[in-house]
Amino acid sequence: MNILHGTAAAALFQKAFEIPEEEILIFNDVLSYGALKTYTDIKSWKTFREKSWHTLDPYSQRVFHEIARDFYTNFNDFKSADSYNLWIGTGLGDQLLLAFIIHLIIYHELDIQKLSVYQFETIKRKHFDIEAWGIALLHAEEIKNHPTPYTLTDKQIAVAKGAWEAVTSPTPKKYLKHLHGDINHLFLLTKALGFLFLRYPDIKTGLPYWDKVLLESAQKHHPKCARIIGDVLGYEFHAKYNLDTVGDDYLFSRLKNLGKPSLKKPLIKTNAFNLPMRETKIDILPNAKKVLSGEINMIQENGIDDWVCGVHLNSSSGGVWVRDGKSLLWQTIER
Repeated sequence: MNILHGTAAAALFQKAFEIPEEEILIFNDVLSYGALKTYTDIKSWKTFREKSWHTLDPYSQRVFHEIARDFYTNFNDFKSADSYNLWIGTGLGDQLLLAFIIHLIIYHELDIQKLSVYQFETIKRKHFDIEAWGIALLHAEEIKNHPTPYTLTDKQIAVAKGAWEAVTSPTPKKYLKHLHGDINHLFLLTKALGFLFLRYPDIKTGLPYWDKVLLESAQKHHPKCARIIGDVLGYEFHAKYNLDTVGDDYLFSRLKNLGKPSLKKPLIKTNAFNLPMRETKIDILPNAKKVLSGEINMIQENGIDDWVCGVHLNSSSGGVWVRDGKSLLWQTIER
């Protein structure tokens, strides 16, 4: 059974190999979006992740069973497969998928030696090479000329198990410990997980990384929401250091959430929250510039209710984990 991350990757894979649809499972979730928790069974996990998408953007709910050959919906096909071929890139979403698949195999007492990992790292182009964040960036011919797959060693399995425990933990302590652990086994997984660090809010502004770059882009390209998000995606495509490969759906939800009516001091104003991206207009409010300059702090002014995988950033709990340089600190909130 071949496992691909997303419908675009699956379409390219089918073009490359022309294999039957029933030999493919499409993982349509992005595990770096929204909340994670301890896994118990596929049914409750699927419901939990759908709710997580809905929380991210109530107007753009993802329903996995509506997507053909969805991994969650066809999980029995995965469990009964003679082999598992996982095709991934170096991006955070793909590497989290690797850790999750390994966790599922172990949890359901399947044969881990049936798993072959097809790991793409670099895409060679005419004038430059780029990071192979995901299979959807490749051409069909490049997929056909794939790297040699590998099976997991005991040490790699241990690293993957530790990584999954770290990202589903309710505090970042296991995550930070994992980053400073054994980097020689599944190096690409540990490297990609390092970019989750930027999802935590900055101690000075109260903004996570993606909210910050969205506001900076909005200052230059408002009122067109699609132009703002396109600018961010275009910049990040060339920023090879960033393996947190988010999509336009995630950025669209983050941008709108900066103007939610529930905020005491919203940073943007939109013409509507339920329109498609290309019909959505954004205006920058004075508070946005104050936050970006550090004059006011987003969390102190508006509070926070957000997730970094298993960590719930909720200011109503009395404090929140914030990013201070290269450290994560627990900070009490004074409002």
